[in-house]
Amino acid sequence: MKPVDQHLFQPQQSWSARARSKWRRLYQAHHASSILIFAPWLWLVNIVQAIVIAVWIYLDGRISISTPGLPLLLASLFSCVIATALICRIEQREGSINVILARLRIGFIGVIFLTTAFTGIRFLNHLSMSLSFPLADDTLDALDRILGLDWHAYALWLGEYREAQWWIMSAYYFTTRSAAITFLLLVLIGRQDRAVEFGSLLFIGAAIAITVGALLPAEAAMVRNMDATLVELFGHEAGVYHMNQLTALRSNVPISMNFTELAGLATFPSYHTIAGLTLVYAWRHSLAGLMIASVWAAAMLLATPIYGGHYFIDVIAGFAVTAILITFNELIKRRSSRRLAGTADSSVS
Repeated sequence: MKPVDQHLFQPQQSWSARARSKWRRLYQAHHASSILIFAPWLWLVNIVQAIVIAVWIYLDGRISISTPGLPLLLASLFSCVIATALICRIEQREGSINVILARLRIGFIGVIFLTTAFTGIRFLNHLSMSLSFPLADDTLDALDRILGLDWHAYALWLGEYREAQWWIMSAYYFTTRSAAITFLLLVLIGRQDRAVEFGSLLFIGAAIAITVGALLPAEAAMVRNMDATLVELFGHEAGVYHMNQLTALRSNVPISMNFTELAGLATFPSYHTIAGLTLVYAWRHSLAGLMIASVWAAAMLLATPIYGGHYFIDVIAGFAVTAILITFNELIKRRSSRRLAGTADSSVS
């Protein structure tokens, strides 16, 4: 008697589930073997960004670069490059991809990409703020009022929770560190696809934020609403820490830019909002990670109007930008899944 195929009695996955599973395996296999990790066009944007910064500084005689922070930055990048080269050499010699080594390599390359990309973003953010576009504070404040959002009342309400101020403030000021930790954790747990997706969305979101922010520069909601009560509640630096740099960039005085003291200057849209929501999106596969990321992002969003000096319309715009980025990301992934499913079906037939 011919043996019965046991697979006939096993529940069959739908074609879309099979396509998604195959897409994920191929995606992870590609990034396990690719030296670029991130999409080539993102590396190209990173290079173009560096060229624009170099040309801009060369043409603008009042802007110069000082070295504080540069030796540490170069040493970190050099260490990551050497580590990546050694891992690639070991993989080439063994003729196969070791899971642990692949994750380490992806982590090192990710650090190289994100470090160079966001260093460039900060420099370009400052350079673009030297353009002579008019300040948009009146417009942004007017939009808040049209929406019935009282910034000063919100500040007074948040100031009542003194015991929560350290947590809220830390969530805001440690955005960069939390993003780096998230990327490395995703790599270490084997979710390279999510790590690359997370880093890519952060970079694209930052590029959008500084581009729009350059067209609509603003001082800060805290600058407009600061009084003795708010100083007592949040201190002298909350929401206005960037003003000296912004004022200098918009004047004709000589400016020396370095690698350690480049405060974020984009007001509209709020990049902290984009980063916080993208952080939550990155952990959607893990209930524990999602809960932790949601609490951290909630604290960050609470702090954004005060410690970032943002108007509420800035935060709303940050939500909108993130929603658009995630929507496009999901559409691209579905299109890739359908393409892979079509390829698999044609190969079977």
